Amino acid sequence: MQRPQPFTLTVPFNHTDHFLGPAAAKVTVVEYGDFECPSCGQAYPAVKMLLKRFGGRMRFVFRHFPLVEVHPHAELAAEAAEAASAQHKFWQMHDLLFEHQQHLKANNLRQYALQAELDLDRYDYEMKEHLYLQRVHEHIDGGAKSGVRSTPGFRQRRRGGRVLRIGTPAQGGRSRAQEVRITTSPQAAPAPSP
Repeated sequence: MQRPQPFTLTVPFNHTDHFLGPAAAKVTVVEYGDFECPSCGQAYPAVKMLLKRFGGRMRFVFRHFPLVEVHPHAELAAEAAEAASAQHKFWQMHDLLFEHQQHLKANNLRQYALQAELDLDRYDYEMKEHLYLQRVHEHIDGGAKSGVRSTPGFRQRRRGGRVLRIGTPAQGGRSRAQEVRITTSPQAAPAPSP
């Protein structure tokens, strides 16, 4: 049996990414996610646990990958998260969106903006003008070029190492989670099983 080829991250990590954890972490986990995706909603608490357990040794990056064909509110939710980011409240909005994943219509998003204490005049203007739609589409394009086909799409990278897929689509389009091992040893992370 052939070993799967490592995945490349076509858009390298940069200062515009939304991330938690130290920038110099040895391990970076990137999630291409969709705020309306039930599987992403199930992964949300697991990511929180990873961050709590390994927060000092890993960096977590979130990039948008709304599947608009099946999740009609996901793209607008991604825009709302970007509008919150412009006011330095991305992670607060990120959490609100996943915690209220069943309610992502425009009026709900505005309520979450109010809860996050955003400047609502600015938020309303930016949402009306779809100011951040291009950024969301850039995330989608980068994810697609990196091999993401479904959500959540996780990629893990050791500093100076290769990118590995750690969430793979299983039969039926569902995502099958792979174990993530975060160590400080110099050994490369194991390749995911096919």
